[in-house]
Amino acid sequence: MTTVISNRLHPDERKDQLLAVAAKHFADHGYTNASMSHIATEAHVGRALVYHYYPSKAALFEAVILHQSDELLAATKPTHELTAEQNLVRALNAYIDYQERTDNVILTLRRSDASVPKTARRAVSCHHDVHTERIIEYLNLPDTPLMRGALSSWLSFVAEMAYHANEHRDIAKDHIIRICINALENIVGSVTGNTIE
Repeated sequence: MTTVISNRLHPDERKDQLLAVAAKHFADHGYTNASMSHIATEAHVGRALVYHYYPSKAALFEAVILHQSDELLAATKPTHELTAEQNLVRALNAYIDYQERTDNVILTLRRSDASVPKTARRAVSCHHDVHTERIIEYLNLPDTPLMRGALSSWLSFVAEMAYHANEHRDIAKDHIIRICINALENIVGSVTGNTIE
């Protein structure tokens, strides 16, 4: 039997390490093909330690989703010092940059199979809702089912563009951002008859 030896880390540091390793593993293999044993091996710890912090694969996956959601929401949080469009540019830059430097499970979840836990999908939906509410607040848009549906579709479009920006590094990020903003302006104009200023 092989004994796995690992440097001792503070529990919070260990959890962060496991989340980072698990994020890459889930991004590479998807939820169904992911293995707690392989995640433990990649983290250079025993499987029992992984289960100590996360009692199941579903629990670990949900923890990765929540962790990345918190990071993305913090990175894209608007500031009152900027205009609506400046906040949009800043948030889109942060969104794309996050995809480039991390194994972002949230942005690749849409390509996952139906076996992904419903609680994880609900966590992504809540993440989506926060972004929708931010856009409605900062652009002073009517909070209607039609507007929320339109903005939800736009957020899915942004996720797709961020994914492609990461897959095709020859595409200029500024071009991606301008396309996303133009799309949002068209959506807002179609729903309200107004434009973003």
